[in-house]
Amino acid sequence: MDKKDLQRLLNQPYKQENWKQIVQFVFPNVSILSTPKDFPINNEKIKKFRQIGSVRLNDGKNLALFELLLADTVNIQR
Repeated sequence: MDKKDLQRLLNQPYKQENWKQIVQFVFPNVSILSTPKDFPINNEKIKKFRQIGSVRLNDGKNLALFELLLADTVNIQR
């Protein structure tokens, strides 16, 4: 992937597959789950909350990758 490919993916509407490609390009030590792990959530503003993977950082720390699907009534810009 080069800068042009990255820019093209970032300018598209959100798709999980696109973000997986972006994360794998940006972070060399990424691990994508074959089946995302769903977490139960009791909040009318959140439809879905799931872990899609993790990243092992150079300092040895782990960074979890989550996907959050918000209700249609949520204004993300606010």
